[in-house]
Amino acid sequence: MAQLQQDRWVLHELGEKRNGFFVEVGAFDGKHLSNTYLLEKEYGWTGLLAEPNPLMAASIRANRTAPLCEMPVGQASGQEVTMLFVDKNPQISAMEQHAFNDMHADLRKRHKSVRQKTISLNDLLGSYDAPSEIDFVSIDTEGSEPEILAGFDFDRYRVQLFAIEHNYTPAQQVIDDLMKSKGYERVYQEWSRFDAWYRRVGKAT
Repeated sequence: MAQLQQDRWVLHELGEKRNGFFVEVGAFDGKHLSNTYLLEKEYGWTGLLAEPNPLMAASIRANRTAPLCEMPVGQASGQEVTMLFVDKNPQISAMEQHAFNDMHADLRKRHKSVRQKTISLNDLLGSYDAPSEIDFVSIDTEGSEPEILAGFDFDRYRVQLFAIEHNYTPAQQVIDDLMKSKGYERVYQEWSRFDAWYRRVGKAT
């Protein structure tokens, strides 16, 4: 289940909403530490999952009904990146350029390198005919979160709530500035710790 009760926060914000729509980028195994498992299983939500680690695909499909994209999500589609997959701690697998910038850097020293092509969040949503109104987007990609958001079309897709991991890196301020410029306010900062939670309150500036 969700590590910091992100799922419960979403339900609180949306009045225990049923049949909503989610997107979880960085789905791990689809259940353990998942920010959307409860929403799908207990509240009838549908959505999309993205997880580039090939070792997680079977578990995700066993645990979830939401479709799975096995490409790493990036700022743009078609970019070749090196993914570092960590066998003993697969939840901290990351793009090579971000792998050694946070608190988990030492744990990533033993890894398997795999070249993969990215897909943008816009193209991910478009390829699965996602609705323009999205209730919740969770992004946990161990460092590439600012890039994903930088390439996202906030006008085409209206997202009510975001949970974005920052791991106390300088990315936190980058994310915060971008989200505020897009009409979001950050909430429950002490509770969310290494995450940043945002609710939509206005239009982009």
